[in-house]
Amino acid sequence: ISNFQVSYILDNESPVTEAVNTTIPSGGIYTYTFTNPINVTFEGSHTLKAYCNASGDTLNQNDSLNATFTSFYSATPVYTMGFEPQENMAGWQIENCNHDYFQWHVSQSGGNTDPYCMEYVYSSWIAADDWFFTKCVKLYTNKIYKISFVAKIESNQWPENLAIYMGQTQNSSGMTTQLLDLPQLTNMNYSLFEHDFAVP
Repeated sequence: ISNFQVSYILDNESPVTEAVNTTIPSGGIYTYTFTNPINVTFEGSHTLKAYCNASGDTLNQNDSLNATFTSFYSATPVYTMGFEPQENMAGWQIENCNHDYFQWHVSQSGGNTDPYCMEYVYSSWIAADDWFFTKCVKLYTNKIYKISFVAKIESNQWPENLAIYMGQTQNSSGMTTQLLDLPQLTNMNYSLFEHDFAVP
């Protein structure tokens, strides 16, 4: 196949079509990058259709791909979150690495100065292996940042371990830089934790 057109449609808008002046052999693979990339102008769910059009192609069933995706804007410091209903938690994620019944969730009670908080329910027989991730926060290498938060545990009879990490992907394997390690927490009242850091 040679000298064909590729197009995409974002959110049912007008198609963007470009000509591809190359030859792809039978069974071959070719990666094309649009000179007019998609422009996502708002946060939320989007639809994307990509398709090609070649002269003489009579088998149209394999000419297109459809996808849905969700976009979020990066936050910039100073960024705060209290987990209250009026706050925008779009882009925050939870990962339950051991796939048990216990994981991080937003609780309607137990907060510090306001009712809501992020809470992990204690298990007496399954060790926690759970993460929650902020939305993407845009940071620069030439600046010093401070992370601060308040935390408490349910009972000092069962000390808890908490660690804060930074990374480039929103999953546990992408959390490559440990910022703060808080082993054996026993405080049953909220305590303030702060740490200054730079982006490596």
